Order: sequence, then C-alpha cells, then structure tokens
Amino acid sequence: MRKSIFPCIWDVILSLIGCGTAAAGKSILASTTIEHLSSSDPTAVLTCVYCRYDEECTALDLLCSMIRQIIENHPNTVYAAAKPTYEDHRLKKSSLTMETAISLYASLLALFSTRIAVVDGLDEISNTEKTVLLGALKSLPLQLLIFSRPLPLFKGTLPSVEFLRIEARNEDIEQLVISKIQSDPELCDMVSANQGIVEEIASKVQASSNGM
Repeated sequence: MRKSIFPCIWDVILSLIGCGTAAAGKSILASTTIEHLSSSDPTAVLTCVYCRYDEECTALDLLCSMIRQIIENHPNTVYAAAKPTYEDHRLKKSSLTMETAISLYASLLALFSTRIAVVDGLDEISNTEKTVLLGALKSLPLQLLIFSRPLPLFKGTLPSVEFLRIEARNEDIEQLVISKIQSDPELCDMVSANQGIVEEIASKVQASSNGM
C-alpha cells in the first residue's frame, strides 16, 4: 500500500472514514493499512481494534485493548505513565472505568509525536457503544481511521471527518483471481494447456460474487 492511498493519515485532518457495503474489502484494506503503518514509522504509536457483531464488545473493552497494545508494544516509553493507574487499580482490585480509561489512553498517547488509531467494523457494535466510543476518540490527541458501513452518526460526532468510498468492482475481482493464479506455479502449469481457462475461471468467480 502506498502512502498516497490515505494522504489524510499524515496530514492534520482529524478523521478519515472508509465506508463500504458488506464484503467490499474493508477489513482487508484495514489489515493492509495497519501493516503498512506499523512498518513505516517505528516511533509512532498505532492502536487498532476489529469489531465483530458476535463478540459484543463495549466501548470500554475496545479502549482497554488499545491501552494494552501501547503498553505491550512500547513498555519502556509508557511504563512510568501507566504504573500509577495500574497500582491504584491493583490495590483496589477494581477495573478501569470509562473515564479512567480515556484519561490513561490520552496520557500514553501524549508520549508520542505521531498517534494513529484504526477501527475496523465500527458498524458491528451496538449504537450505544458506537456513540460512546466515537465520543471518546474524538476528544483524544490522535489521527483516526475508521472502516465501516455508512453510518449517519459520523457527521454529527466527527464534524471534520473525511470520507473515502470503498467498493468492490467486477474488474478488481477478475484481476485478483488472475493474479492469484499467475502467482502460483502449480496452477499456472495446470492451466498452461488452455490459454483461455484463466479468464474463464476469473469470469465465473466474478459472476458468483454478485459484485461483493
């Protein structure tokens, strides 16, 4: 993935939302983006969450996951900032509240000059948790990238948001199938005797996908 695909990530725009229908490739694009961002700047702090409808995650669960990622990936940088909260809750045997989680997450983010959060599948959690999570994230000092089906609450919650439409096109599906076949030596050998079979396979896969 080239940097130019998501220019807003490196600019001062608060939020970029990639919107698309089910199976348009949002999660694949999210994974590729995360991989690229992870390798492009080792000094940046990157946190990411994948929301799934069958996991019933809350906004607090997702924030705690982001906090854990920072602590695990940058222990030397954030240890001193995270220790007081950890010791307090260990002593009281209590869990983080939403307010404490937001405060801790913000304090850890402040230790880095480049701060990016990626949320995939935001549409798959409940409306209440969506609203709570977006309300928390918009108050934090970070650049936010969301992959989701279109949601009306985006513009109200994130007024400075930029939208990127994600859609699966028939020619993209066909090109992907062809490239996969051509990159596999065994498959190439199997279809070498029939020059038209690659296009035929790609066409059938494209037809079966119904544009998804």
